[in-house]
Amino acid sequence: RPEYQHHWSAKTYYAQVRIDPLRGENAEALLHALLGDDASLLPLKSMLIERTEGNPLFLEESVRTLLEAGDLQGSRGAYRLGAHASGIEVPATVQAILAARIDRLSPEDKRLLQAAAVVGKDVPFSLLQAIAELPEASLRQALIDLQAAEFVYEVSLFPDLEYTFKHALTHEVAYGSLLQERRRALHARILDAMEQLYAARLNENVEQFAHHAFRGEVWQKAVTYSRRAAEKAFARSANREAVTLYEHVTAALAQLSETRETLEQAIDVRLVLRSSLIPLCKWPRLLECAREAERMAKKLGDPLRMGWAYGTLGLACNNTGDSREAEEYDKQALAVAMQLGDRRLVVACENYILDALTFQGDYRRAIEFFRHGMQPAQHSVMNESTEAGPGPVHPDRLHFPYYAVLSKSVLTWCFAELGEFESALEQGIHAERLAADLGLAYMRGYAAEHLGLVYLRKGDLERAMPLLEHSMQISREADIPVLRLQCAWRLGYALNTRNRLAQSIRLLEEARALGIGSNNAMVHAHLGEAYGLVGRREDGLAELHDALAMADRYHQHGSRSWALYLLGNLRATGSADEKDLARTAYRDGMDLAKQLGMRPLVGMCHLALAMLADGGKQERREHVEAAARMFREMDMQSWLEKAEVALNALS
Repeated sequence: RPEYQHHWSAKTYYAQVRIDPLRGENAEALLHALLGDDASLLPLKSMLIERTEGNPLFLEESVRTLLEAGDLQGSRGAYRLGAHASGIEVPATVQAILAARIDRLSPEDKRLLQAAAVVGKDVPFSLLQAIAELPEASLRQALIDLQAAEFVYEVSLFPDLEYTFKHALTHEVAYGSLLQERRRALHARILDAMEQLYAARLNENVEQFAHHAFRGEVWQKAVTYSRRAAEKAFARSANREAVTLYEHVTAALAQLSETRETLEQAIDVRLVLRSSLIPLCKWPRLLECAREAERMAKKLGDPLRMGWAYGTLGLACNNTGDSREAEEYDKQALAVAMQLGDRRLVVACENYILDALTFQGDYRRAIEFFRHGMQPAQHSVMNESTEAGPGPVHPDRLHFPYYAVLSKSVLTWCFAELGEFESALEQGIHAERLAADLGLAYMRGYAAEHLGLVYLRKGDLERAMPLLEHSMQISREADIPVLRLQCAWRLGYALNTRNRLAQSIRLLEEARALGIGSNNAMVHAHLGEAYGLVGRREDGLAELHDALAMADRYHQHGSRSWALYLLGNLRATGSADEKDLARTAYRDGMDLAKQLGMRPLVGMCHLALAMLADGGKQERREHVEAAARMFREMDMQSWLEKAEVALNALS
């Protein structure tokens, strides 16, 4: 900040968070500014650079330590060696330097510095005054002393006086020097003071309330404040922060006496935690939360929460790839919902079943399921959840406004695979508009990548690429690994088609490294495609066989048909024997695609077989004509052009 450029250590002020080492002349220049140019200091400068490895904070604090110990004398920029300089030793770490400096403070100053560290990196004077147990005059003098020693400095005078620690590391070392019991007591006192000082600004400061309540072991308040802070974090797509805060809620509840109320809260927080775990691909913890919720609901004898636990188990299974097991859990949950007449649970379970059917490749049944079962209940619950005011909330309240986006995006995918592109675009555009209104980053990216898939299946890369790239950008900016995984295979396919293979391989390898997931078969399939296109034939075959194995293991028939088509493409570039294997892959892929109603893929398999047909010109013509007819019916213009070129070649 410009207002601090006069500070003698301004050069390291900018490195409070990330302290990069200085190299060569830069480290020497900093030491010259700190020590001066006395020739007798050259050995000391060399030792300091070697010991600190050019870390500017370490250099600065080392000089400060030497000055306080009497090893240096004089003023800044004009130091000379002290009388006992021959025995100079520089501590091994900057933490050791800071700890030694803190220990040399007067007891009153040290106690105040530690109390300030418990408040936080930034320390409002009013809050410090409330917990310092010092007369105002003594408090202000101690703060002057701490500023002179360059532990803290004033950062704001208006509207409130506020101090901040000079370095984040200084704050950490001061905080770490406290015994656990005193630290806990200080957090609890700070919470009390904040509740008095900031009662009218609770929502603005709820993260600090939650932090001090949890660290102060004020467990009931930790539950309340941490949950409010978690919901606030989730609303701005800060999922990692939300997960940490929700986990604080579960830990705090475990410290309270077990009552029906605390058990209900323990179940509910595990159910709502999934809303932040899914975007982060935290599948093991998601499954663990579902199991814990199921166990607690059984103990409580609560059938509704048991239904929600079953639904969450289904969600966990579907996201780890086992869509068939997911459907079974979802059916159990739906049976509970129907028996109890709970419309919200009905809508949630129907969305989970829709998702499971889609990943199984049962696109027609998914569409029929939506048309005949989901829409009326979903519409009424959406209105109800939108109009709900403050007060007791449903365990899944945070997820409800987004079910419309989720279901319409999944329908977009189903219609696209079936070649019903007009319906696909209608659902996709609607989902995109709903997502824009909701504003949540995950929903915006989710809707964009599903709409991009429609154009991808049509062969319209000009419209597909911006949507897919936008979704990928959202996934990175908002830190949503699951969106990155979902989008990766779609964008990877588009990049392969555009011959941007290096970029595709980096993207798909990154997605593969995210671990298990319902999209992994397609990630491996398109990575295999990319490897084959750059000449890494064996790697490509290995990835495609992995894709087929995953699709078989998790009953993902749509993914299997695409993997067979891509395997055929790779084998078609090989020897005569390989071409025979390519024909088999194409026919198997086409047969499965016909069963699933995947007309765009059926047309693509026809066209591929025409290029390899071993039955003569007539067989080739039949395949090409079938492909052209299908592409024309579905308005797949770029693919129709390819078929027409092939027809002309046969004339």
